[in-house]
Amino acid sequence: MAKQKSKQIIIMPPKLVRVIVEIEGISSLICHQRTSEGITKKPTPEKDPEVQFQQSLYPKINGKYAFPASAIKKAVIAAAKTYCTSINKNQVTGSFYINQDWLLIEGDEPRHFKHIVLVPPRTGSPVEHTRAEFPHWKMKIPLEYDENGPIGLEILVNLISSAGFHIGIGVWRPEKQGGPHGRFRVVSVKSIGKKR
Repeated sequence: MAKQKSKQIIIMPPKLVRVIVEIEGISSLICHQRTSEGITKKPTPEKDPEVQFQQSLYPKINGKYAFPASAIKKAVIAAAKTYCTSINKNQVTGSFYINQDWLLIEGDEPRHFKHIVLVPPRTGSPVEHTRAEFPHWKMKIPLEYDENGPIGLEILVNLISSAGFHIGIGVWRPEKQGGPHGRFRVVSVKSIGKKR
């Protein structure tokens, strides 16, 4: 029996490109850090407004306040699912990555933001709560995407822009509480080279 010739497989690796997308708030950013204890238990609500304010802030990195990078990716995926139905949600999910956990907040120092919440949520009594609000803010988002992938840079940046207008990040954003906060726009896109 003649031996079968082995087929040569050509592997096309992803063509990774790195860019920094800078966004700027068009409405204030309100923080609400959720601890693992707060997610798994029903802690006694804190009554001191100053303690509420401090607890709502995310950690500082190199002296600057930070915000979870995952919020940006979730906002982009939500924008693709809701407002750009011609784009497959799964394609968007795997089309880009933010290879760090935190994004630094540039801009004003946070101030106290007081609003009414229900304790417990949706069914409880109205209680005034204090959170941290950044009136004017910017962030730089380091993205990595596949130049050979299904979604190019132009579409990706426009999805980020759509997420900034329609979805937002933080508390009282359009997507969740129907509020005006946490909205943003893209102000610049800077290439930082291809990954070898």
